[in-house]
Order: sequence, then structure tokens, then C-alpha cells
Amino acid sequence: MRLTINSFAGNYREMLALIINFNQELQNAILKIKDFAYQLEKGNLGEITISKEGIPPVFRGIIGNLESTRKSILETMEYLRTTVNYISEGKFDLEIKEEAFSGVYEEIVKYLKQILVNLKDILGEIKTIAHEIAQGNFNVEVKEDKFKGEYRTVMKYLRQIILKLNQQLAHIHAILNKEKELSELRKLVEEDISIEDTYQRIAYLLENKFKIRQYTLYEVNSSRNHIKVVLPPTGDIHFCDPEIYINANLCRAKRTARLVISNQRAWGSVCEKFLYSQQKYYFCLPLVFGEGVTHILQIIGNNEEELKTHLKQIEEIKLYLNTIIPILENKKLFRSLREKSLRDGLTGLYNRRFLEEYLIKAAALTKRRGTTLGILMADIDFFKQVNDEFGHD
Repeated sequence: MRLTINSFAGNYREMLALIINFNQELQNAILKIKDFAYQLEKGNLGEITISKEGIPPVFRGIIGNLESTRKSILETMEYLRTTVNYISEGKFDLEIKEEAFSGVYEEIVKYLKQILVNLKDILGEIKTIAHEIAQGNFNVEVKEDKFKGEYRTVMKYLRQIILKLNQQLAHIHAILNKEKELSELRKLVEEDISIEDTYQRIAYLLENKFKIRQYTLYEVNSSRNHIKVVLPPTGDIHFCDPEIYINANLCRAKRTARLVISNQRAWGSVCEKFLYSQQKYYFCLPLVFGEGVTHILQIIGNNEEELKTHLKQIEEIKLYLNTIIPILENKKLFRSLREKSLRDGLTGLYNRRFLEEYLIKAAALTKRRGTTLGILMADIDFFKQVNDEFGHD
């Protein structure tokens, strides 16, 4: 038997109507709360609407609290979104008021505030470092231990960058200082009166800067295929067979235009013209200018360790000598051209141009000393007949 509201009368009917009505309101409230929970689970806080109509007063308070919570969550999310947008745009001057929130929201905002503080700190540190670098101070201290996590990694990378900048700057300074030194050397060599003065400058460089005690500098005459010793000036010790002086191609360094090192003798003699291969260690450095070898620097060591020490200096030695040699060769060329202009090509005797220049100096010297000057003039009679018979050559 199914009971309906019509089965009752009087107060019973009214009580049953109230119970049925309350049950419907209760079901509506449960459905609305379930829908709210579902939308909350999906994250659709902005799409939830809760109507209090047809809901018992006791549930209206609950729904009101839910609505208030929804709005609070939306406001918190909007605040967080705005804060994150500011941070993503590089605006770190935003003030976060964590006291405006409570519970879990306060923890979230507090955490966000700490992130912002860390960003401000690292940005301030980077600004300080950038300012110091802009002022040319590459010794600025990077305090990576002050930070944690990725911030520490950022500062570590920044420290490595500054270290590399320091290394590059030191390298640039070294290059500039070396170029300045070489520029001063070029000027000094250009101002040397004679070629012999320049050779003495090379000797001073080898002995005082590089502490080389045994060495020979050879000058190569390519047109005659000759070699001669120019340093040391006395030339008392000859480490090589004198044959190379009249036949330059017997010198391996001149012939190959490559560095010759005595400790590369695993396959036999490196250079058969070196006379002390059993007692001395050596290397011969050819110096090239223009189309060929113009000089050969031979450095001698009493043992292998001494030679290795000098080999470590070889690039710097080349740098100095390659600065000097072009100027030296130009001076030699100028001297050769001048010598040719003052001497007869056939006999090698001085010509009239030399006489004109020398007479001025000789007359001044004679006058200064209070002496006399004699001139002998010689003529060969009928020399034209010799030219006609045998030819001018």
C-alpha cells in the first residue's frame, strides 16, 4: 500500500507536506553542493553559480560559506596571476601583503613573497656586478654561496663568465703590453746607426732576456749561397763545419727552412755538419723574410734539459727576431744599394760619386787637424785599344 499526502488529514497532512518539502529542498541543496564540488574539482571556479532559492535556511549558511570560499579562491588566484605577470615582465618592486590572506593561501603567498625576495636579491647582485664590469672592474666578487638551487647555479655561471672575461682581459693586456714592447724595439732598431749596432742589440736580447749563453747567429747571402757568422762578434767557436760558409745549402736549417732539433736523432744524425753532436744539444731556427731564409739562430745546450728550457722560449724569441729582421734586411738592402752606387761594377773600385762625397769629409777633417791632403791621379794610356780588342767586359 502506497501512502500519499491525500491519505492523511488535518495536522498530519501538514506535517507530511512539510517533511516532503524539506526532503526536496534537502535534495536540491545536496545536488547544488555536489555540483559545486564537481566544478571545484575541475577548477571552474568562475563558472559556479549557487542559488539559495528552495534551500532550507540551515543549508543556506553552508552554501554562503562555499560561495565566500569560491570568491576568496578567485581573488587569491587573481592576485597570484597579477603577481606572476609582474614578475614575468621583470617588475620586482611589487609589494606582497601576506597578512591579507590566511590558512593555506597565506602559505602560498608567503612562498611567492620569498621567491620575489630571492629574485630581487639575485637581480641586485647582477646589477652590482654589471655596474662593476661597466666600470672596468673585472675583479668583482660573486657570492654564489648566498643563494640556493637554480639561483646559485645562475650566480655560478655568472662567476664563470667573469672569470673568462678576466682571462681574456689579461690576455688582451698581455698582447697590448707585448705590442707596446715590440713597437719600442722597432723604433730603437730603426734608429740604430749601423747594422752592427742592431746585431749587438740581438745579442743583448738573447743573453739578458732569454739567458742564452751559447749561441750563433748566421747571416745568409742567398745570391752567393754563402753563410757568415755575425754573432757572437768574435766568432771564436765554430759549432758547424766551415764548409757551410761557402755552400749554404749544406746547412739543413737553411736548405729546408724548418726548425732543426738535435734531440730528434732517433733515426740517426739530424745534421751531419754539426761538429759536436755527441757533446752538445742544439736547435737551429731559420728566420725567413721575403722569399727565403735570411738568418739562422743556433742555440746550444750542454744537456737535454737546458735545450728544452730554451725550446719553451722559441715562440717568444721568434716574435722578437721577426720584429727586428725586416728592419735589418731593409738596412742591408739600403747599404747594398748605396755600396753599388759608390763602386765600379767591374773592378769594385770606388767611383767618382764616392770621390765627390769623400772629398768634402776629407777636406773638413784635414782642416780640423791642421794637416795637408794629397791626391794621386793615375791614367792608363791607350786603354781604348784594350776595350776595342778584348771588349768592355
